[in-house]
Amino acid sequence: MFKNISNIDFDAEDLKFDFGCGQNKEKGFVGVDIQEHKGVDIIADFKDFNEIPDNCASVISSCHFIEHFTIREQHQIMTDWVRILRPSGTLVCHFPDIGKVNPSLDAKWALQYVYGAMKNKYDCHKSFNTSESMAILFDTFGLKNNKCEDYMGRLHFSKTINRFEDRVWTTTITGINNV
Repeated sequence: MFKNISNIDFDAEDLKFDFGCGQNKEKGFVGVDIQEHKGVDIIADFKDFNEIPDNCASVISSCHFIEHFTIREQHQIMTDWVRILRPSGTLVCHFPDIGKVNPSLDAKWALQYVYGAMKNKYDCHKSFNTSESMAILFDTFGLKNNKCEDYMGRLHFSKTINRFEDRVWTTTITGINNV
């Protein structure tokens, strides 16, 4: 189910989506989240993207979103994202890279990193990804020029661990729709 979707101009030349944006929507993007927050443009259940037309987005971005779904759900989401992306559109996915977890982390931080903050029913991780598994996922769905790099973007204060997160265990993968 989608709310507020009628407000979106799907014919806009540079339509960009930020899926799972929460309170941190990227500037110039249409924010999509399952919860109502300031800045969220569309309230949506991510299990059904049928209301978003094919080939409408130039960019799809998600930051710490994909890990909140099972592997099977991730495949459905990727199917929809590739359908929504225009040919040569860009998909950018920031995710916690389980291959980079430092075993010397304090337990509270490590548990939040691995399982999510668990502040509500949506804030838990259901799968673990690595740079390699995400590159395979992108390749499986025809995304090309896949590039993984350490993500040093949005610093934010984590109330759960009472400090700023530096996201050094986060990886960004970028792929181009080859359809």
